[in-house]
Amino acid sequence: MAFTLPLKTTEVDLDKVSGYLKNQVGWVTLSKVRSAIPPKHADARKVDAMRYIGLIDRDGENVKLTSVGHEYGAGDADKRVDIMRKLLKAKPLYTATLDWMHYHGKTSPSKTDIANYWHEHQDNETSGASSDTLAHSAVFFMRLVAVADLGKFVAAGRGRDTHLEMDAGQLEEFVTDAQSPSASSPDQPEEVPAPIAPTPPPPTQPVPSAVSVGTSLNVNLEIHIAADAKPATVEEIFKNMRKHLIDGPDSSADGG
Repeated sequence: MAFTLPLKTTEVDLDKVSGYLKNQVGWVTLSKVRSAIPPKHADARKVDAMRYIGLIDRDGENVKLTSVGHEYGAGDADKRVDIMRKLLKAKPLYTATLDWMHYHGKTSPSKTDIANYWHEHQDNETSGASSDTLAHSAVFFMRLVAVADLGKFVAAGRGRDTHLEMDAGQLEEFVTDAQSPSASSPDQPEEVPAPIAPTPPPPTQPVPSAVSVGTSLNVNLEIHIAADAKPATVEEIFKNMRKHLIDGPDSSADGG
């Protein structure tokens, strides 16, 4: 269902309606709400405004708080600041307006400034609303900005239009945080772990009894000699090794 722009609603209306509904279970008729709190806080425009920003659900003449609405109704001032900032970020019209204010240095925008910006640049979001509707809806937006602690709402007075006195630091934090890429952004390259160098092989232990045969072949011999072997026996073993492995057979036997 399409939403109309919210009108004629204040932060007091949000407080009264959410404060009552937070203690109710399930759907509540609007007639019951209006009998429990001053009915001016729950007229049709204000109910629709709360629905527009996501604090309540409505089914005909029945309403109930959303999960965010329960948090808002039960929250203290700091909690409501946090919730209202999230609600502002959830509305493209509102985030675009806050971006415009930040990047164009609009530190004291009036309701007329905001309504004209919507008329000229946000027609898709305002559905061609009339100038009066845009102005009333701009005032509601300005009140939400004040609840979010991004600026101070200043009502119209002698020689001045209704306007905001923005907190430039808080506005910058809000805008830049809204535009910062998330950790799961597909445009952010994934960190590739550095390759692990292979473990070098352990150094080869020298074998004291290595014997080189020819120029390209190494043979390692392991000789076990009995502890009680006679010197002559040991000498005979090494004599045979020299004869058969080192010196090689007599080449004259083959006619060389």
